[in-house]
Amino acid sequence: MTSSDEFVHFLKSSLSQKLKDHLMKDVELIDMNIPDLEELISARTDKILSEDIDFSNMNGNSKKSSSRAFSQDKNVIDDIIKNNTSFTLPQENLKRKGTEAYEYYEKYKKATNYTEWIECGARRDHFVYEYRKNIIKLSE
Repeated sequence: MTSSDEFVHFLKSSLSQKLKDHLMKDVELIDMNIPDLEELISARTDKILSEDIDFSNMNGNSKKSSSRAFSQDKNVIDDIIKNNTSFTLPQENLKRKGTEAYEYYEKYKKATNYTEWIECGARRDHFVYEYRKNIIKLSE
C-alpha cells in the first residue's frame, strides 16, 4: 500500500467516524424515531465511503455555490420576516413526541406569518431551520 493509499484509507476512516458521530447527534434525525437508527447510519456511511472518492474536483467551487445559496436563503428569509409574508406549516407534528422539538412545533405550527411565529414563543433560528428544511410553505 502506497502512502497515498494509506492517506485515503485514513481519510475515509476519519470521515466515517465523524459523520456517524455527527448524525447520531442530529436532533431532526433523532426526532424521526427511526428504528435501529445507529445501525442504519453505520451501514449507509460505510457503503458510501467504501466507494471510490473523486478528489479531482477539489477546486472550491462547491463551497462558493454553497455560500451563494446560503446568502440567497438569508435574503429570502429576511424579506419574509420584514414583509410578514404569509405561510403555512404542516399541522401534523412529525417530530418525536416528548422532545423539545416536538413541543416547540406544537406551539408554532398554527402561525401564518412571522409576527404570529414570534408570538407563539418560537425563535428566529427555529424559523430559519424550518424554512431551510422546506417545512414552511409560502402562501401565494
